[in-house]
Amino acid sequence: MGWRVGAVHHTDYLDFPDLEAFDERGLRRLLDAARDAGCAFVLFSHVPRSGNLGRLLRDAARRDEGFRTLACQPTLGVDAAMGSSAWWASRGKESRRRLDRYRRKALEAGGIFAIEPATEETLETLLDLQNQRSGQAGLDSFATMPDFAALIRSLAGAGIARVATLRLNGECAGALLLLVDGDAIGIYAQAFAPHWHHLSPGTGLFVFVIEDAFRRGLRYVDFLRGDEPYKRHMATTTMVMDKHLWLAPDAAPETPAFFESLVE
Repeated sequence: MGWRVGAVHHTDYLDFPDLEAFDERGLRRLLDAARDAGCAFVLFSHVPRSGNLGRLLRDAARRDEGFRTLACQPTLGVDAAMGSSAWWASRGKESRRRLDRYRRKALEAGGIFAIEPATEETLETLLDLQNQRSGQAGLDSFATMPDFAALIRSLAGAGIARVATLRLNGECAGALLLLVDGDAIGIYAQAFAPHWHHLSPGTGLFVFVIEDAFRRGLRYVDFLRGDEPYKRHMATTTMVMDKHLWLAPDAAPETPAFFESLVE
C-alpha cells in the first residue's frame, strides 16, 4: 500500500501521500505544516518497518523528539506479481483443497462474485452483515464502535474504496471493504450473513480478490493488521508494521494514553 500519515485537529484530516520517498527534511516540513494547521499530534499508522519512512520514524523516536513508537504488528499479504499459477502452487496441499472447495461451493450454489463501488448502500449492507454476525457470535460489532462505523460510511464515493461482494439467491451473503492505492489493494473489513456460514463466503471472497489482483496486474494484496489463521492459508509474505505518534509540545497530557488504549 502507499503509506499515509494523518494530522488530526478537531474534525480536520490532512493527508500526505507518498511518504516512502521522504527524507529527514521532508519529515520536518510535514510536521511544520501540521503545526501551522494547529494540529496537536500526527499519527503514522501501518508503516512498514523496513521502509524509508519506518526508519526515519524509529530514528526520531530514539532521539526523543516528540515521537514515540506505539506498537508493531505483523501483516500478511500476497505478492500479486507471482501470478495465479505460482500462488496456487505455493499453497500446501490441504490449503489448496480448502480454498478451492470454498470457491467451488459458492459457485455451485449460484454465487456471483463482484467488486463494486463503495456506495452508501453497499457500505450499509456491510455494516448490517457485520452486526448480524457479531451478534450471533457474541463479538463486538461496528454498532458498538460509532466512530469506526462513521469512518466506514464516510468512504461512500471515495476513490480509494471498493466493496467485494458475494451474492446468493439475490441477497448479499458476504462483503469485503477494499482500499485501493495505485498497484496495491488492502482488505480493510469483512462481513457475512450468518445463515450462509456453511459456504464460507469470507474465504471465497478473499480468493476472488486475490485472483482479481492477478488478472489486473496489481503488485500486492495487503491483508492489513492481524495474522489470523485463515489469512495464513492465503498469504505469501509477511511485513512488520509500526504505528508512531508525534506530539506537539502543547498537546494535551492525556493524548499518549488515549492512543495507547487504541492499540490491541
